[in-house]
Parts: sequence; C-alpha cells; structure tokens
Amino acid sequence: MPDTLGTDQPTEPVDDALEAIRAGDVAALRRLLDASPELVHAEAGAGGSLLGAVAEPDVFGVALRRELGVDRACVELLIDRGSDLDEPLNLAACFDRVELVEILLGAGARVGARGVAGITALESAIYHASRAAADILADVELVPDAPWVAAGVGRVDRLERFLDGQGGLTAHAYEHRPNPATVGWLKRGPARDVA
Repeated sequence: MPDTLGTDQPTEPVDDALEAIRAGDVAALRRLLDASPELVHAEAGAGGSLLGAVAEPDVFGVALRRELGVDRACVELLIDRGSDLDEPLNLAACFDRVELVEILLGAGARVGARGVAGITALESAIYHASRAAADILADVELVPDAPWVAAGVGRVDRLERFLDGQGGLTAHAYEHRPNPATVGWLKRGPARDVA
C-alpha cells in the first residue's frame, strides 16, 4: 500500500498536484481534482492542504513574500473546488503573503476564524511582523477586539476604550490574552486578577 500523508490519499496524487501547481499546469491540476475530488482537502505538508501549501513561503519558491508565486488560475481552481480558506488565510497572513491574503478574503475567508494555533489571521500577522498582511486584515476587522491587536496595527484611536480613567486598563482589556507558546514563543505568565 502506498504511503499516505495523514489521509486516505496516496502520496503520489498529492505530489502530482503540488507539481502541477508548481508548473502552473491548471489542466493537469483540474484532471487530478476531477479524478479525486477529495484531493483538494488532502494533507499536503505543513500547509495542511494544497491551498495551504501555496500559503507557505518556500513550497513553490524561495522565501516568497507578497507575490503569489504560482499561477493564480491554480489557486482559483482550488478555491472553486471547495478548499478550506480560513487556515490558508492564517498561514498567508503569517508569512505576509499579501496577494494570497487578498485573494482569500475576496473568496470569502473569515477574518475571525481561528487557525490550528488558536489565533486569528490578524493575530498571526502581528505575531510574525507581517505588516502588510496585518494592515489588509485590520481594514476588514480588528479581531480579536483587544488593546494589543489595536496597538499592533497602529490603531491608537481604539486604545482609549480599554482605559479605566484611573491610569489602568478595564477588565475588557484582559479578555483576549493569547498564549504566545501556541505559535512557538515563550509561555505567557499567569493571568492577573482584575477588579
């Protein structure tokens, strides 16, 4: 039996699909997806899916950043065939893959969706200093509604609502305390009591 990548899909069709995307061969990718429609959801490395692999910076090029790096028609085909959009958005935001962020938002990716690390795409962009992606996402919605998110995208106009008028923060300011350990950073300190 052939090796698998976390699904019932053999490795070979996933590899063939990745190669079709790499070559910009939309017709070959379409044939593979026609033959195995579930391939659009198959595990494809760290990106989680074929569309997730496009979001990674080094799968289809070397240190891709803002540019898409693959034929847009391949991305559109994966979207049309029902690929998950939210996790690829989170990954694209992490790596400042601006063109892909814009495509995914246009296709209906949810800004407030939490990825496998439990954070939104905007949080991922802020954590990883992906400024251009963070700006695009913040223009859609600041999510979560937290002072560090507002500060992270330079929206100081939103910070006043978290101040208690006595030089401190309101209880609401502490509601969305992410754990940086979920994205490979140091574990956060214990929660503080807030009156």
